[in-house]
Amino acid sequence: MLNIRKFRENFSSLVLVLPILLGGASAAKACCEISEEPRRIVHILTIEPKKIIDSPWNDKISIEVCQQWNLTKEEIEQFFTMSDEIDSYTYTEIYDTLPCYIDGTLKMEELIWDFTINGADKGAMKRKDGIGEEISLTCYARKCPPAAW
Repeated sequence: MLNIRKFRENFSSLVLVLPILLGGASAAKACCEISEEPRRIVHILTIEPKKIIDSPWNDKISIEVCQQWNLTKEEIEQFFTMSDEIDSYTYTEIYDTLPCYIDGTLKMEELIWDFTINGADKGAMKRKDGIGEEISLTCYARKCPPAAW
């Protein structure tokens, strides 16, 4: 399986060369730098215990890394603070999914959201007020908490 954070770190280094050739170092920095600035302010309200989905499709390695993975309240807050929005296709079809996740609720901009974080470095938030707005996220900045792998 592809570790998206490591791929992006390595790929952004490769892509850095093209803007340097075309427009100098400032163009390269604007093009390819992963921002370490917070994207949003969130407050974690509740956290459910980590769950591992029991499925015949789970491989031994996925189960082992899921058993070792967990996030603290601070790491969960950091995930949502530092993560970037992605479209639902990218969330489901491009990014890996592990059989482990952490659920809970958070407050952002005076609204309450249900959240889930998958061990494969992706998460989602859904508004609790019935509007149904959903945001898919991934976190690959250096300040992001560790993924299961």
